[in-house]
Amino acid sequence: MSHEERRQAIIRYLEEHLSPARYRHSLEVGRLARELARRFGVQEEGAELAGLWHDAAKEVPMAEQQAWARKAGLDADIIRYAPQVLHGPLAAERWKELFGELPGDEAILEAVATHTTGAAGMGKVALTVFVADFLEEGHGTGASPEAQEAAQAKTLEEAGFFVAKAKLAHLAAHGRWIAPDLLFCYNYLWSRARGEE
Repeated sequence: MSHEERRQAIIRYLEEHLSPARYRHSLEVGRLARELARRFGVQEEGAELAGLWHDAAKEVPMAEQQAWARKAGLDADIIRYAPQVLHGPLAAERWKELFGELPGDEAILEAVATHTTGAAGMGKVALTVFVADFLEEGHGTGASPEAQEAAQAKTLEEAGFFVAKAKLAHLAAHGRWIAPDLLFCYNYLWSRARGEE
């Protein structure tokens, strides 16, 4: 299946399974991910597909997401305290069920699974989608000062750092539990943005 055939199949699925607002958000994240990928020298087609698919399971009922997560052996604290991040790993699993796994899909699946929290050592496609999802204005964060800071970053790692920093600050300000992957992501991107390996 060609990139364009997969892209069209994804768009059809999203149109059938998402609300109009979430569908528009997904299309825009796909577009932004491709734009960021071009800017920072990342694989454009993979970034676009991951951006399109990232919220494919967002509107699955929460009880179903949690039941799937328990069966899949996901961390009990994530299921209990941060169930809003479960749609990423679930969407990655749905991708494999619907489209199989072609060579190179590992980067797409990582991007979809980690787009909410990020992860230490995340690949370039994953980092691109992490940033694109935050920058999309329909998401509610795209017009924020933090998004403007990320949009003007000189490197993808610096942009990702600004996103992780904003997410941490938001969760802390609202007294929310913070998924460990976001903390690890912040520290990883902090060092990468400073040019440390």
